[in-house]
Amino acid sequence: MLKNTGFYPVKINESCPAFGNQDELLPNDRITKVKTGVKQASKLPKYAVEGLKGNEDANFFEFLQLGKIPYWVGGLVLVGCFAAGGKSSIPLAKQKAAGVLLYYLAAMAAKALINKPVKFFKGVDLNRKYDDHVSLQQRDEKGESLKKTELHNLYESIDFTRWDLLYKNQQAHAASNPGLVNEEYEDILLKMGLDKNLNDPDSTVKPYVSKIIVASRAWKSLLSVPLAGLAIGLSTWDGWQDWGDGFKNNRKNAFKGIKAFNNNIIKPYITQPLARSFAHLWKGNGFNNKIAKKFGGKALILAPLAATAWANLNILRITYLKEDKYIDANKTGNKNNLIKRTFNAWKS
Repeated sequence: MLKNTGFYPVKINESCPAFGNQDELLPNDRITKVKTGVKQASKLPKYAVEGLKGNEDANFFEFLQLGKIPYWVGGLVLVGCFAAGGKSSIPLAKQKAAGVLLYYLAAMAAKALINKPVKFFKGVDLNRKYDDHVSLQQRDEKGESLKKTELHNLYESIDFTRWDLLYKNQQAHAASNPGLVNEEYEDILLKMGLDKNLNDPDSTVKPYVSKIIVASRAWKSLLSVPLAGLAIGLSTWDGWQDWGDGFKNNRKNAFKGIKAFNNNIIKPYITQPLARSFAHLWKGNGFNNKIAKKFGGKALILAPLAATAWANLNILRITYLKEDKYIDANKTGNKNNLIKRTFNAWKS
């Protein structure tokens, strides 16, 4: 049984707003994204407790969120197993910790290496969030359903894309000027290189955004494979076993200015270890086979670069918008021309 689902017409009328009128598209700045991410992560323990208790308001969204707990905790448990051997096992545990951290960074990079180009070239921010206000089974003293808030991606999937939130029908300036309702869609069209002054910019852009959603999700999964291989390769550098040595002394001088922080924290614990681990991998150190020693490290470094370029070029190709692939009533002319343009758009 589906709960908390409703479908309403999109209208420029405050008395009859689009469905989920309490749902809110969040600001698109970095600070808001960090805050909402931290807030959502802090709810994970609550979701776990409610699920174990069999709370009737626990839903599928919360169930999916719980999958993040073993993902993040698993790495810590793995490192803890290596560190359990006592003082002598600490160097190896440090190296494994570096590997786990690099793996997590690789997973995040797989998303960023797709999201950033898509936003830059297509104007579609795949990481854009909105607050979904969900009605609960519990009711207050007045008999009204209590609410809770869930953080969702606007472009979560092609089945659950909240197109309605891109219509600015609830904003005062759009209510007074109906021509501004499609402003978000027009901005995407403009970013894609088309004239935004179409009769139906939303209808034109939606199929291409759906293609972006599907292709980007697939490529993120595929891209995580070579990036994970790179992370594993970088973690084979033995220098990670000394990672963090001298940190207690360095941190005393780290906060005396930007230069001091860079010299005492950034260089010795981030940039220099990464540079040395890349050099170690590029030279093929750690490979026993002669051929693998010559080409293995280079392949692990170059494969993610090639895969990233291929992924983004593919997404740009399949979502390329050109004039003969959409129908604009302003340019159809007579009936015969309309039929011809429709057939050509369908055929292509």
